[in-house]
Amino acid sequence: MENLITTEKIAGKRNRGQQRITFVKSLCHLLKQLIKSVKDRFFGANSSELCSSSAFQTCINCQIDETSIRLDGCMRQQCQDVSLQNRQKYNFQNELSEVLKIKSRVTSLVVTNSPLSEIPSMICSLSNILDLSIDSSCLKVLPDGCINKLKTLRKLSLQNNQIEYLQKGLFDGLNDLEEIILKNNKISSVHDDVFSNETDLLSLKKIDLSFNSLTNVDAWVFVRAMSGHETIVDLDSNNISNFSNRKKWFFTCKKYNKRFLSHQLNLDNNQLKHITDLAIYFPALTDTLCFFGRRTYTKVEIGLYNNPIKCDCVDYKVITITRSLFQSIFDGVHCQKRFQPIPIKFMVIPVEELQCDMDQCTDGCACKEIPFYKSMYINCNFNHMSNLPVMLPVKTKTWNFSMFHYNLTFSHNSIETIDERFYFNNTVVLDLSYNKITKIDLQVFKSLKVLQELHLHSNFLTTVPRDFLKNDSRMLKHISLHNNSWDCSCGNKWLKQWMMNLWNQSITLLTPDSVLCRTPGSLSGRSLFSVSEEEFCPKPSRLLISLLIPLLTGVLLLLALFVLIKKFKVELNTYLNIHLLDRDECIGENMIYDAFVSCSYSDRRRGIELVRLMEGKGYHVCYHEKDFIGGQSIAANIVEAITFSKRVVCLLTSNFLKSTYCMFEFQTSLHRNIELKRKRLIVLLDESVEVDEDVLPNDVHNFLTTHTYIELSSNKWTHQLFYSLPLNPIQLKVVHQDTDYSVASDDVSLITI
Repeated sequence: MENLITTEKIAGKRNRGQQRITFVKSLCHLLKQLIKSVKDRFFGANSSELCSSSAFQTCINCQIDETSIRLDGCMRQQCQDVSLQNRQKYNFQNELSEVLKIKSRVTSLVVTNSPLSEIPSMICSLSNILDLSIDSSCLKVLPDGCINKLKTLRKLSLQNNQIEYLQKGLFDGLNDLEEIILKNNKISSVHDDVFSNETDLLSLKKIDLSFNSLTNVDAWVFVRAMSGHETIVDLDSNNISNFSNRKKWFFTCKKYNKRFLSHQLNLDNNQLKHITDLAIYFPALTDTLCFFGRRTYTKVEIGLYNNPIKCDCVDYKVITITRSLFQSIFDGVHCQKRFQPIPIKFMVIPVEELQCDMDQCTDGCACKEIPFYKSMYINCNFNHMSNLPVMLPVKTKTWNFSMFHYNLTFSHNSIETIDERFYFNNTVVLDLSYNKITKIDLQVFKSLKVLQELHLHSNFLTTVPRDFLKNDSRMLKHISLHNNSWDCSCGNKWLKQWMMNLWNQSITLLTPDSVLCRTPGSLSGRSLFSVSEEEFCPKPSRLLISLLIPLLTGVLLLLALFVLIKKFKVELNTYLNIHLLDRDECIGENMIYDAFVSCSYSDRRRGIELVRLMEGKGYHVCYHEKDFIGGQSIAANIVEAITFSKRVVCLLTSNFLKSTYCMFEFQTSLHRNIELKRKRLIVLLDESVEVDEDVLPNDVHNFLTTHTYIELSSNKWTHQLFYSLPLNPIQLKVVHQDTDYSVASDDVSLITI
């Protein structure tokens, strides 16, 4: 028993001794670690020791010293690898943070091909950093309030990552920063405030955002040029298709006149279609000249290689201005045109080829704008048209519409009559060949005042009015009349001389040898110019003369009677109530009123007198004070009054021309005249209105010079008015009661007021 107790005591002493040894060893290890940590903190860790970390063992190159850290080729997998995200990424990030705690005074940190998906927070506290490069890694988002703390930073490179956007405030206050390299990321958005502050980033010389996904950039691409030193903005190989100016920044010579400018803007390999888009930052041409090198201390280069530049009318001004001044700037720009295998240089393309498709083109037509000719080309060939279109495009993309004219082609259609159209005033070329036109209306051609070319060949014309092109063709240079059904009978013998006189008017008759006779049969197929006067009017036989004399006498008597009736038709209507030549009674149109009286409120008393005068003859008259529906819009009331009235009587005074509503009533009535092909607009012209093209609006002047009107100064104006009104007044179903118009009871004359 004693031996057993002695043995146990000896074993207990041995265990306690072993525990003391283990404790001492642990304490020694801790002391070694503490000494190593203090040594690393104050004297720096050994580079080989730091690079031997498990996170850095895969790096191809690892260099760590007191002022710089370089880690190259530290990733063997793709950023999308799930296992990489779970292991290597966090190990590398944590180990790098530990190294930065030790090497917090480094001036250069270069990390390439690493698993970093975010910038370690320790980087944000590197107070001495000059060069920060994290390239070919897995960065997606740049943290707020981090990079802008690195006040000593001069170069920042984050290329070949997966960054998607640059947010506001990212680089604020970094006035020592000279380069920002963000090449080959996925950046699709740059906040407008990142680079647009002229008083910030004062040392920034280069911004590289090439090979990203930008589609739009703002004014900052030019704001950076205002720094006073050489600047480069590289946006190569993005998807930029347009520029915006949300910051409302503009370059003006007055503001930046003394500023040194040396700016390179690389926009190669993007999706820009118009160079004119750059002009949104330059309010005036002088500002553009000032920026692009009219001074010796300015050097601006813009790269636009391999963009799908349309070279259409939108860039017409740019080409004409820059061709002689800034040719070198756009020397590498080529036009991308369809059906053109070899791209042509932007600066050598013929300016007459710059054209645009126009909006709101007539169905089935091709509408193009060519600013070199100041023309709008409307081509409606083979469009199955039976009438000329009422409307044509009026909006241009380059110059003001008033500076443009129409070049109209309506050939190979089924047009039978040439109706009056508003666009004739600006038409210089009118092609109506290969249609079914049988006659010419002189009134219509009076509005074609600037016409230079007229093509009427291949129609069914047998003759033209004798006064056609007599006084209204000062601008006309060419006319085609061949391949028509010309009547070469005796009554038309003057036609030959008329065509020959065109030469005396400096008008060229195209293809004169093809102007052939169709009738009479004896002359069919003969050139009209080869027919002699005797062939036009062969001598008739005595029997034929004896038959023709009574026939012609009867015709002449009927013609004389017709002329007399036509001449004295107003008197016949006044005294005998006879309308022999009037046909427009608006039958079947369910009209409500015989006439709608349109006059200015300033002429109210005269208008009311006119209403009373017409109602005294039994006519049902529409007047706004008694017939417009309350609560309904004025425009709707006007349209309804015109639509449901057989006639519109306009009291055309100087006050009428000043009234917006009166002019609306006139234009609506005129449009309805054209639409219905009727003449239902009656104008009572006051002495205060002078028929002068410089005074009157175009539509009013055109109407007064192409239509008859009634002068209030005439003694017979009331007779003319009642002759122009419908023959049969509308029979009202209820008894008409006089309306109190609240005017003075004294007798008022339409002429004297």
